[in-house]
Amino acid sequence: MLRRLTCGVTSLAMVCAQLGILQRLPGYEAGANLDWFLSYFVSRHEQNKVVLVRPFGGIHIVVDPNGSMSDFEDGDYVRPAGKTYKPTYSLKKGFDHRGAVDLLREFGIEAEVEEELSVSNLQNLMEWGVSYFLASMHYCNPVSGGISSHIVVVCSVEERTVTYVDPLPTTYTEALKTVTTEKFEESFRGYGTAIWK
Repeated sequence: MLRRLTCGVTSLAMVCAQLGILQRLPGYEAGANLDWFLSYFVSRHEQNKVVLVRPFGGIHIVVDPNGSMSDFEDGDYVRPAGKTYKPTYSLKKGFDHRGAVDLLREFGIEAEVEEELSVSNLQNLMEWGVSYFLASMHYCNPVSGGISSHIVVVCSVEERTVTYVDPLPTTYTEALKTVTTEKFEESFRGYGTAIWK
């Protein structure tokens, strides 16, 4: 379920596994699927506004980070405002890179949301020591034909190629992709999470 519905959380889980963080989180079981990580990550969401919360696949997810109460469904409830703002995931906007930065920093990993990047800027970041980059991409859904957002883990950027891991395929061989910088640039939305080891 996780990789299909929440590519950002799946991508973050892959990076956390590589950095040795995943194994130190509550709920970790070797060999288990990653649905528990979705629940753990989303439960970290804190909102300093009143929000609408909806049951979704066994967990509760914020529907509208702006606090609009116009679209109630059965099972929804209003969560009162907290004192802090720590966004992770909402049904309207999906994965929030700020939540990834917050989690990684708790484990001493340097991470930063980077915006307005070209592939050339991304290559510079990788040369300056970024180990992984959670890249927000445009994604054409092969079933509906609609364009949505997708997140992949960039592992390297060379002069003419970008290598990344896509969380959608079921095998590592299918997930690891190398494409031309031009092809990557067509889908890259210009922002994401830079992660240093």
